[in-house]
Amino acid sequence: MTLDQIEHDAARTARAFTFAGTPCRGISAELAADGDDVDHLLREGRVRTRSFVACISVSDTLAGGFLVLPTFSAPHQTIVAERAPEASLERLLELALRDVVQNPYHRAWKEER
Repeated sequence: MTLDQIEHDAARTARAFTFAGTPCRGISAELAADGDDVDHLLREGRVRTRSFVACISVSDTLAGGFLVLPTFSAPHQTIVAERAPEASLERLLELALRDVVQNPYHRAWKEER
């Protein structure tokens, strides 16, 4: 996880989507209610294709001035940056890097034959 990667993802989202009439600079996230949900997402969700996953609490995200929007189908969310002065992509990266876990259920995006 790097700032360049988060900036790239946020720019791609902004090109595709708007929120409140402006480009939506955000990153995709999966929302888990508890440890069991986290385990389920790592095992069965979209994040199973990720070797490492950043865990950010919703309360820390909201306290940082970010918006958390339900998008597409649950548990998908978009964390929207830059709607408040403190809600920078740099700050989002800091939050993400505080708790990174290795996904024990990791599966490659395309399975080897």
